[in-house]
This record gives sequence, structure tokens and C-alpha cells, in this order.
Amino acid sequence: MYLSDNKNVAKISSLYNLKFFNSYLAIFLQNHLELILKRLIFVGET
Repeated sequence: MYLSDNKNVAKISSLYNLKFFNSYLAIFLQNHLELILKRLIFVGET
């Protein structure tokens, strides 16, 4: 009983970490894409 509970907790925590990591990665990429696009537009204008 105790061991299976631990496995479930581990599963849930790893899923939560994955979700958190994915959202962090998405925000990080979004911010960088904006910077890259601004830089490309700036380079195109000059």
C-alpha cells in the first residue's frame, strides 16, 4: 500500500514538473522569439 502510494506521488510530481518545465520553456521561447523578430525587423529596416 505504502509503496504504491509513493509511486503515485512520484508520477504526479514528475508530471507536475514536466508541466511546469514546459510552461517555463514556452514563456522563454516566446520572449526570445519576440526579441529575435524585433532584431530581424530592425536589421531589415537599416
